[in-house]
Amino acid sequence: MGTYATAAEVTAALARWTALQLPSGAALEALIVEAEGAVDARLGPLLPSAITGRKVDPALLTAGQRAALTAATALAVGHLSELEMEQALGLDDFVPDSLRPLRGAGLGARIDETLSGHNLLARSGCALPDPPDDLVA
Repeated sequence: MGTYATAAEVTAALARWTALQLPSGAALEALIVEAEGAVDARLGPLLPSAITGRKVDPALLTAGQRAALTAATALAVGHLSELEMEQALGLDDFVPDSLRPLRGAGLGARIDETLSGHNLLARSGCALPDPPDDLVA
């Protein structure tokens, strides 16, 4: 069962895309769990909860943060539901004629966009070291 979104919330969030064929029952729940993994991957270097196994606990979030988390999960469910089996398994090695590549497009970028501004994304990184003194003019 989903932690970030329920089946009803996902179905409602994706209702405007009438061509989208969502599965029901256990298949939809499995997609929600997989989508939550995709959302967790975008949240950054946070430790998963020992209780939920997810990086954030929706019960500890504001209403706006919970809504963003639910929307990002629904977005990922919609994306995953439209993948062919070969794509879902990472086995596709061809590019369809109808492909229109867009810079910055992709599920990760859309999840980030949905979560941004809600204080949910954590990032880490490092800066380049200072140059040695003998190279500074």
